[in-house]
Amino acid sequence: MPSDQQPLPFQLINAFAATPRAGNQAAVVVVPKDDPRATDAKFMQAVAKDFNLSETAFLVPHGSSEGVPKYGLRWFTPAAEVPLCGHATLAAATTLFNSYEPTATKLEFETKFVGPLYATLESERGQGVQIGLDLPIGKAEVGELTEGYATLAANAAGLRPEQVLRHAEFDFGGPSVIVQLDPTVDLATLKPDIDILVPDVTQYTQVLSAKDGRVQVTNRVFAPNLGIDEDPVVSCPAVACN
Repeated sequence: MPSDQQPLPFQLINAFAATPRAGNQAAVVVVPKDDPRATDAKFMQAVAKDFNLSETAFLVPHGSSEGVPKYGLRWFTPAAEVPLCGHATLAAATTLFNSYEPTATKLEFETKFVGPLYATLESERGQGVQIGLDLPIGKAEVGELTEGYATLAANAAGLRPEQVLRHAEFDFGGPSVIVQLDPTVDLATLKPDIDILVPDVTQYTQVLSAKDGRVQVTNRVFAPNLGIDEDPVVSCPAVACN
């Protein structure tokens, strides 16, 4: 980085939690609109690699519309830019509501891949602030579960092929897969072979199970091609479950 460039402010935010050392942490970096780094993807990628968190969010102020502040928003893992990230969006909104927009109750984010996103303040500002997000619903295409695919997924997870129920493909900036397992499988204890579970062409593999016929899903997400062997908490690929 050239020595004449000013340091940029950043915050580390624990999303989905009201206390420190909990939830899912994301870094949030605010870049002035007239700063050349505001459009420099290589710079953003290098910073995200340095933070080494599952996602780093970059905010660029874009003025306001009808009293609603607008910001450009991009998300980077340590290895790649991603089209959407729920917890880093929540972290970005928390940073803005608490530190940059003291009177705003709504924010608009302009994104590169998914269009405008909106955040709404739903509580008092401060630690544990509650924020509502308007995120797009992902689309997943359920494919035929072949014997070969079931065996591959089972071998990767140390399961029997009959415990793999079905799979679906979706696009998360690249081909991605959801694998549904029998609800009797204990996801918490699985120790999958990530090299087998996630082929080179797959960015996210989401392994999930639903219990007792209720709309209750437990899931684990693996994304080594994005620099994340396993995402500790995930939201955006989960929207494809709809």
